[in-house]
Amino acid sequence: MRKKATKYLKRGLYLFLALLLVASACACGGSPAGGGAATEGTTAAATTAATTQAATTTAAATTAATTTAAPATTTTTTTTTTTTTTTTEAAATTEAVTTQAATTGAASANAELSDDLYSFQAQLNGVVYQLPLLYEELEADGWVGRGDMTDTLNPNTYTNVTIEKDGLRASAAIINFDVNVLEFNECFVFRLSADTFEANKGISLILPGGITVGSALEDVINAYGEPTRTTESTSSVSYEYVSKTYAKVRIRFESETDGAQSIQIENAYYEGPLPDRGKATGGIPDVVANYTAPTALGDKYDSFIIKYAGDLYSLPAPVSVFIENGWKAAESGVEISARSFAAGYTISKNNQNLRASIRNYSDSIQPAEYAFVTGLKSSIHGPDIPIELPGGITRESSLDDIIAAYGEPDKTTDSSPLIFYTYGSSRAEISFTINKDSGSIVSIELDHSPRNLD
Repeated sequence: MRKKATKYLKRGLYLFLALLLVASACACGGSPAGGGAATEGTTAAATTAATTQAATTTAAATTAATTTAAPATTTTTTTTTTTTTTTTEAAATTEAVTTQAATTGAASANAELSDDLYSFQAQLNGVVYQLPLLYEELEADGWVGRGDMTDTLNPNTYTNVTIEKDGLRASAAIINFDVNVLEFNECFVFRLSADTFEANKGISLILPGGITVGSALEDVINAYGEPTRTTESTSSVSYEYVSKTYAKVRIRFESETDGAQSIQIENAYYEGPLPDRGKATGGIPDVVANYTAPTALGDKYDSFIIKYAGDLYSLPAPVSVFIENGWKAAESGVEISARSFAAGYTISKNNQNLRASIRNYSDSIQPAEYAFVTGLKSSIHGPDIPIELPGGITRESSLDDIIAAYGEPDKTTDSSPLIFYTYGSSRAEISFTINKDSGSIVSIELDHSPRNLD
């Protein structure tokens, strides 16, 4: 690749020029001149239960076809033989970004492609498109998604797809900006890409400034300047130009002398009204109506049947059932997006407050009372709520009682003066915190949060 000495020399020159500009601006009482990428949009890590209308926000996902390391609840699942869905689960774990991008515009074969890299326009086989755009716009131009486009996407998730027209195939990715579950064909296309294989078959993808597959590295630098970042591997180097976290262009070269091997443009930010898909439903969702309260505790901890504040529940249990049993919600008007969850939703009874994680298992946005409580806690530090587990285990039980009822724990963590005993595994576990000196139970916590109740 390019010689490191040259790279560092350029960087030193740029730094020197930047310092001159700063000094000049400060002398004039102003700020230094700026350029390059647009500023990052307003961000907020959503950690409360409230989920607002997603018409002007998007929780943008991470790189497709890979499992992200950062959010613990990010999952990757294969949806068809030609698509891979990356799910970023809702409010507590995703970056909610207030978008400032322009709304989508109609595609036009007569439109002139912008020279502005961060316009996020792209010309696909002679037609200029503005990203993100409704999949329906591509469909109107004769592009057809391969695979079953009636498969569904949860809110704030995306998937890779292959689109086809006149026997030619191109790569794309679609995203669901809505608060309801949508079919693929109701979503937005936010990414287009092409490589030498597709280009040799006849696909023409042109980026602002005329950059395409096969463009020389010199042409890319002349058009866009030095990249935001460069990523090298043993066989290639990728140049990335980044406006925002999920609004960028990536161009990959295998050598400085060969042309670009692949190009990719994406913009997962959208501002504007969303189409009314008629997904809103009234009344009690079926998944809530089908819940049946248990009549006995039983003996197996993994049934997740619990007596809590004197009433029996089978976790996960609808918030509405807790309300029927005398609990009160701290907030009103809270809504949860389809197939999403929220942390910190507070319900109270007998002057004790439970900050619960709740999950909406239906395919449309719902009031919080139609979401499900997935975890419970009873602790000497609060909430100090009477609890009884299968086998008669309570906070007055001993470690010997627990082991007699459930066997040896699956995991033991010693954090003196406390020791933690856990039964089960992630998303389906019961944890006991015990004081090592007294042998008494400090707290009992349960989590049963399956992804689906189907």
